[in-house]
Amino acid sequence: TLVHGCSWTPTVLAGACIASEETARCVIVHTLIYTLPTPARNLTHVLLALQPDYGDADQWIKPRLKTPIHSVFKLLANPYLVMSEPILFEACHELIYRIAAHPTTSRQLFAYLRTNPEDYTLSCLKDLSPFTCQVTDSPALKASRLMSLSWFLRTVSIDIRSAEVGSSRSELDRLTKSLLVQDTPFISRCKALTLFDLLNVSLPPPTSFTLSIFAGTDWRSCQKPSKRGLMVMEISKLHTLLQRDKDAMQKSGRLLPYQPAQVDEEIRNFLQASVQQNAHNNVLGAQCQAYESWIQFTQLAIITLTKCISKQETQEALLFALCGPVLDRIKDSAVNYPIPSLLAPLVLSIISRLR
Repeated sequence: TLVHGCSWTPTVLAGACIASEETARCVIVHTLIYTLPTPARNLTHVLLALQPDYGDADQWIKPRLKTPIHSVFKLLANPYLVMSEPILFEACHELIYRIAAHPTTSRQLFAYLRTNPEDYTLSCLKDLSPFTCQVTDSPALKASRLMSLSWFLRTVSIDIRSAEVGSSRSELDRLTKSLLVQDTPFISRCKALTLFDLLNVSLPPPTSFTLSIFAGTDWRSCQKPSKRGLMVMEISKLHTLLQRDKDAMQKSGRLLPYQPAQVDEEIRNFLQASVQQNAHNNVLGAQCQAYESWIQFTQLAIITLTKCISKQETQEALLFALCGPVLDRIKDSAVNYPIPSLLAPLVLSIISRLR
């Protein structure tokens, strides 16, 4: 089950036996994500009690109606979930985004988020510690934190947009001010900039390794795009390729008697370097996606400024407060490529609104 007490307790899902409660919860959430885009009414609609398009939003948000979506919010209320089950933490945020982004389910989700006391957006903004990368975090944990932040920011963007299109002035005002109005006596520390600080994760470069014996091996054929967006190496495929080339060298007599040990060492070192590079690329890919999500929601929040904040001086002060840290980040030589190129259009957008 997602949370103890939830009535749905399958023992077999997607043709695989569930070995543990943690595995079961991850499989359940991912199944809900993958079946959501299929034609209505699909498995996700049934299990989350969604009525696509024609349903009464109020029916879905009643606290007494226990469905897995309530369990998802209950899971995310646990500040230690990201440490114990980072994959599940990320999957829960992705599920919420997918429901928010899908045209047949978005209305019901935001009806829940705007009326339920345990508001997802505000509760996440209140406690950002689950999204905060620590120096001691493993690369996998850093990637999960950053991707979870990316999904959350995308959901916020949709929330802002739906409030604007739906002419929900009170909701738009609440969202914009909670993001752009300072949460300390200093205007430079608005929540949007606090979120921006979370993206500045240092990524030491992985150990580089150059092949010598296998210099002619086509190892790039073992690369594939990862779900984070950057290329990663298929380690098992690479190992098979290198071992095959080693066997070919031995059969052709190109290896001297003392060389097999050197060949094995080169294979081992290159595999280790590839694992490190994969970890680096996964974190960097998640970081880039989080930056893109932050830029998107910041641009939307800036657009709504004129509707929520009437004073021109206050608007300009907020824009200046946003522009400075973004420019500093672009100029920072320690920032990984391609982050400066992602931020540059946002600076132009802010400057164009300054008169």
